[in-house]
Amino acid sequence: MSSPIAPREEASYSRSAALRTTAFYFLLASLATQSFVATGVNFHWFSYLTGNGVSTSGTVLSLSVAPLVGIPASILGGFLAEKVPSQFIIAGSYVLMSVSIGVLLITDTTLLAVVFGIMYGSAQGIHITNNQVIWADFFGRSSIGGIRGLISPVQMFTNALGPVVAAISFDITGSYRFIFSIGMVVILGAAAMAAVARRPTR
Repeated sequence: MSSPIAPREEASYSRSAALRTTAFYFLLASLATQSFVATGVNFHWFSYLTGNGVSTSGTVLSLSVAPLVGIPASILGGFLAEKVPSQFIIAGSYVLMSVSIGVLLITDTTLLAVVFGIMYGSAQGIHITNNQVIWADFFGRSSIGGIRGLISPVQMFTNALGPVVAAISFDITGSYRFIFSIGMVVILGAAAMAAVARRPTR
């Protein structure tokens, strides 16, 4: 009888060791970009859709359906993380997010608003789970608190910056279309950065 295959030994990186890897910076830039784009959309979602002629009830429906579909999507993201490298799952969620913003740009009916909510909520749900998984997957668990302690301030900064930049863009251009179009392109760049990141090897 053959012996069972031994599980792969987890490689754990200290905070200083993680900082010396290119993967850390690829992931940090990717996730920070996602935070910037997502909060810009989230904070101005209602204003954009109602300004585009979607009724208040249709806009609220769009806002409500996103977290509802995000729940099963986050569970699916967890199952996928056991089968597919987490950086590819994150990259895929960003591509879906970009496509959803493309839908948002043409949305002027309740139907399209709901389609956007479903797509965007699915992308966010998958991302939320794998944003937690990927750091431990790449750098191990022994110093995960210290590593995430470096990441969180950057993400909080871009979280705060996204809505402000979107508001300034609206004041200058009179529309959200420009900043959302930029976000649609920028998030594809974030997908590319996530996709090229590779788990460090000692």
